[in-house]
Formats: sequence, structure tokens, C-alpha cells
Amino acid sequence: MRDQLIAAIQQRKMVEFTYEGMERHVQPAAFGVGNRKGKETLHAYQLGGESREGFLPAWRNFHVEKITALKVLDQVFGPNPPGFNPHPLPQTQVALEGGAPPSTGSTSGGSSGGSGGGKKTDQVIPGVPITADQAAKAAEVAGEVASKAFGALGKWFKKR
Repeated sequence: MRDQLIAAIQQRKMVEFTYEGMERHVQPAAFGVGNRKGKETLHAYQLGGESREGFLPAWRNFHVEKITALKVLDQVFGPNPPGFNPHPLPQTQVALEGGAPPSTGSTSGGSSGGSGGGKKTDQVIPGVPITADQAAKAAEVAGEVASKAFGALGKWFKKR
């Protein structure tokens, strides 16, 4: 299970599992040791399923020993979830990088599910399907916009 979770984080794939008797649908963000008791922990952004702790979406920590029925989905997510912290656990072993899925040049993953016309897509946000190429282009455009904004900000500071 440990290797599956680490691979899901590295490949930015959604996962589903049962935790304390409730189904969870999450974007895995980090894996490591989460407390002084040395328990392996998954830090994830829960988008769906059930939760005793309130509303969704929300950040959650899951003790790996309590995870059952783990499924790594073919759904790929793009930008890091809101409020992402690259080192959320005291001993983070692996965490998301950047903000877009790795570019593999292939969309051979499974379909996004739901009632599409059988067209293969990657899920960035549930209900909003885009392809991996679209996600990569969005990340590229976001980088260009940020670069221009920082350049303009630098010019403004030089004038002051």
C-alpha cells in the first residue's frame, strides 16, 4: 500500500479508499511519518466521500494502517489543491511538486467516469474534465502570466 500511495502522489493520481468505515475520495499530497508515535500518514485533500470531521473539500491526515480497499484511479489532477504545504508532516518522505501533472505525451489512462461520450479525460476538479495536454498548457500559461506580473512589479519598485 505504501508504494501505491507514493506512486499516486508522484503521478498526481486520485485515490479512493475506506477509512474508519467511510469511503474517501482524495488528492494525495504527501506521505511520511505524521506524529511522535511513528505512524505512516497520508496527507490528502479530500474532495468526496464521507467525513466525520465536517464539510468537504478539506485537508485530512490518514493513518495508513487504517486505510483499506485502496484504489489508485486513472484520474489525474492538475494544480496543487488550495492551501498546499510541501512539508505538512514532521517527517515528509514524498510530496507533490509543481502544479501540473507530469507530461508523458500520452492520455492512455482510463476515462473520467460519469456520463461522457466515452472520451478519455483527466479530472482536475470533479465534474470538470480536461486532458493532460490541456493541464500542461494551463500550467505553461500560468507560468508566463506570473513571469510578466513579477517583471511589472519589479519595474514599479525600481521607480520608487
